Amino acid sequence: MNKRVSTVGSYMILADIRDCDGTQVAPSQVSDVKIKISEYLNPSAIVDGYSLYSLGVSGMKSTPETDENGFTYNFAFNPYHDQKPMFPKHGTTYLVELVWYDTNGNPYTGAQYVDSM
Repeated sequence: MNKRVSTVGSYMILADIRDCDGTQVAPSQVSDVKIKISEYLNPSAIVDGYSLYSLGVSGMKSTPETDENGFTYNFAFNPYHDQKPMFPKHGTTYLVELVWYDTNGNPYTGAQYVDSM
């Protein structure tokens, strides 16, 4: 099920960042984390301010945590910035792509879907 947020709202992104072997990565293995948000049905419609917007590594967790639903994550960050809405259109599904870079600068990506209500 997609995450649901209010239109023009924001939300905390929780992610389980792993390497190609499926091993959860440590903060020391990550050089940067970026986010890209676009409309799901129109991926070329990138949300203003969220086209590979750098989040840095401050959201990386040294020790994995678990949310109230039992999801274990090693990254948590609310990327809302500059008063630019993350999900500006009501009734729209958004594709949220989290791109993390290893210490060699190689990118890896994961996706989440958000319904703007």
